[in-house]
Amino acid sequence: MTGALLSRQLWYDRKRYEEAIREWESSVDKDGSFAIPWRNLGIGYFNVRKEPERALSAYEKAFHANPADARLLYELDQLRKRMEFLRPSDLRFSSVMPIWFPVETT
Repeated sequence: MTGALLSRQLWYDRKRYEEAIREWESSVDKDGSFAIPWRNLGIGYFNVRKEPERALSAYEKAFHANPADARLLYELDQLRKRMEFLRPSDLRFSSVMPIWFPVETT
């Protein structure tokens, strides 16, 4: 974990939520390709700012940045459930994640 990322985590841990959120926002403005700051923003937007739509957007960006992270998929699914977004069509992961089991060919 880099020093900058660790300091942002420390802000949040010390209940300095708005400072942590501002730092994570700055981080994704500079480089939005990392999942961790997007995930943290999702948590901050939902728990601190009470902005579920922004939280969902941040979580989706986190998952897009690292679709192999099962924790992100789980947390995204939990957020959707809390927001009552989960529909039967959302249960199909083939469009989101590659299928990992072998396909028989004849």
